[in-house]
Amino acid sequence: MASSVSLLRAARHAWRYTAAMVAALSILGWQAVCAGADHVFCVEEDWELVVGEPEQGVCAPQVTCTMAPTTRIEQGYAAFDLNHRSQPEFVAGGMQLHVWSPAHPLASAAATKTGMLRHAGETVRWTQRMVLFSHVLYFSIADGQSQTWGAFNSSHGLAAMVATSLENLDQYSPEVSAEHSGIGYAANRVQSLKLLRVRRYWSSGAVTVDETVRVVHER
Repeated sequence: MASSVSLLRAARHAWRYTAAMVAALSILGWQAVCAGADHVFCVEEDWELVVGEPEQGVCAPQVTCTMAPTTRIEQGYAAFDLNHRSQPEFVAGGMQLHVWSPAHPLASAAATKTGMLRHAGETVRWTQRMVLFSHVLYFSIADGQSQTWGAFNSSHGLAAMVATSLENLDQYSPEVSAEHSGIGYAANRVQSLKLLRVRRYWSSGAVTVDETVRVVHER
C-alpha cells in the first residue's frame, strides 16, 4: 500500500458515503462496477470489549485491535487504539485509527472524543469496516457505543484510506485480526476482548456471516 496526500484529504469528506456505498454494491452486485469472478470487496468485524476496573491515573487499560486485508500482516494493516492514541506519539484517552505498511505509518485519524475509560464493568462495542474500491482501501469504525464515549463512528474522525495494488479482499482472515489484537497495557483491568462476528460482502451481492466468537482476552 502507498500513501496519497490527495486521498487522505478526500477522506474527510468521503466517509459519510462509505456505508451507503457498501449497501448499494451489496444490493446491485459488483458486476455493475467490475465484471469478473466473485470476490470479496468489503469486510466488517463486530468487536466487544468488557472493562473490569479502569484507572484514569495511569490511562488503563489500553487496547488495540488490528485488521489486515491479507493473511500476511507484514504487507500492511490498520490498527484501532482504544483509551489511548499512539501516533505520532502517545496521548492518553480517546481513540485512534491508523494504517501501516508494514512498519511505517501511512495515515492516522484520531476521534473527536478524547475521554478516558472510567466506568467499572463498562462494555464497548463497535464495528471495524474495510472496503476496497478502485485501488483505494478504506478503513473506518462504525456503530460504536460505550458509556465513556457514547456513540462513535467515522463521523467522529475514525476513518482513513490509502492507495493499494490489491484487486480484492479474498485473502482477508479473521484469525489474523484476533492474533494481532490485544491489551497493550493493564490486561488485568479487562474482563474480555472478543471478535464476535465477521461479515464478508461479495461482488455477486452475497453477504456471508461468520458467527464464530474469537476470544482475544478473557479473565
